[in-house]
Amino acid sequence: MVSPADDSLNDAINTSCLKEDLIACSVCGENLCLREKTINLSLGNTEIMYCLNCLGAKENKNPEEILAKIKKYIMARECFYKEWIKYRDVSYCPKSESCFPDTCFGK
Repeated sequence: MVSPADDSLNDAINTSCLKEDLIACSVCGENLCLREKTINLSLGNTEIMYCLNCLGAKENKNPEEILAKIKKYIMARECFYKEWIKYRDVSYCPKSESCFPDTCFGK
């Protein structure tokens, strides 16, 4: 059972996740969420990073399809998975209205 103290700790962790290391998309300038950063790192993008929409345009693919495919890889790699799960549910996502929450947070 989760206690109110646990909720406070989770809120503090969530707040720090959202604020740490703001990185903008190298194409459009939109701030990347933690999961977009993780996607970029899993693809080997360390210097230049892209939001999902710009990554899709760069690869000439649907951004949601890229998310679905790379998510499987991320979930299988502990180094990426531990970052991915910092957003425990859609309420943690700063871009839940403009991104693909069903794909990102679905099973």
